[in-house]
Amino acid sequence: MNDDFKYESIAGMRYISYPLYLQNYLIADMIACQVHRALKNKFGENYAFNKDVSEYLVKYFYSSGEYYDWQDKLIKGTGEKLNIKTYLNHYNIDSSIRMN
Repeated sequence: MNDDFKYESIAGMRYISYPLYLQNYLIADMIACQVHRALKNKFGENYAFNKDVSEYLVKYFYSSGEYYDWQDKLIKGTGEKLNIKTYLNHYNIDSSIRMN
């Protein structure tokens, strides 16, 4: 993965140029990284092939419908609030770099 792509994901102007919805793509990617990491930690490296993963996803993310908001579901399903560190680690971005 080239460095231009990594930094475009975070610092791309499109996230602030079109404020109506594009930031939601970044949030969704952060959530995806966090959920994937939680599944990997719980079920191992090949979690995508583990039949128990579907039960886990149903229990923590789907069965309650919209009773809980997404932040609460994320905490219940991954054990933590949404955070940028998991996203940065996924894309191998040094979290000590400050972007202005």
